[in-house]
Amino acid sequence: MRSFSCSAGEAARPISTRARFGRCAAFGSQYTCVGIGAGGSWPYQCAPVRGSCVAGYGKLGDSCEKSGPDDCVSAICAQFGAEQRCSASCRADADCGDAHWRCCASSGPDKYDCTRAPASGSSGICAPAGGSFGDDCAPGSPPCQEGLCLDLGTAFLCTRPCTGAGDCQAGFSCQSGTLQQSDGTLGGSVKVCFPSGGGSIGSSCSFGPAACQSHLCLKKDSGNVCTSKCAVTADCPDKWTCAQEPMPDGSQLQVCLPPGTAP
Repeated sequence: MRSFSCSAGEAARPISTRARFGRCAAFGSQYTCVGIGAGGSWPYQCAPVRGSCVAGYGKLGDSCEKSGPDDCVSAICAQFGAEQRCSASCRADADCGDAHWRCCASSGPDKYDCTRAPASGSSGICAPAGGSFGDDCAPGSPPCQEGLCLDLGTAFLCTRPCTGAGDCQAGFSCQSGTLQQSDGTLGGSVKVCFPSGGGSIGSSCSFGPAACQSHLCLKKDSGNVCTSKCAVTADCPDKWTCAQEPMPDGSQLQVCLPPGTAP
């Protein structure tokens, strides 16, 4: 059990008061102060209002991909972008207890509508203040919660930084990219979760590099095709050659070129 010392009587206080004076608010609004001594007396610990040692300890923002609502202290598991995360009921933004979340109107047990606040006297659902992982972040869309918008050439989606494959959702891989500043200038390199394409070398990528396993798409008059990095021509399919090709960021990359393509 996760524990934290707290003050006697804290459980009887409203959530907003506990957030100001109690320590259980550090775990989120779904935790309360209980006495574990004889007759509920000292010592006191913060405990979830529901759940067990097996499941139900997920707090706001934790993944609930495994068991849905049963993973969450609040019993609320909602779809945010490409992933499912624990949410909580709320009446105002302050009830969410985190500046990265806001209180949106509820449109079902696990649905939300952030174009409006909860109606007076009604409960809403805490939702990310900004685009979630996998959300559209095309110009005019809300900024991504984690601050990274991936330009796929034909679409934009919110992503997150990573160090290896284990940091990304199923269907995504950890790839290197180049940061682009708000003024359009290019910055340093960063690793982010990138959609895993299915196209092998030579496959069509008319919708952009997201269609390629390598995330490398060659523009050709006869139709765009997937390619891959190479060191020598022997690394490429029969009749393809290995040569340098300019990349969108202005760099040169050694890739496989199909027959009839001038380096």
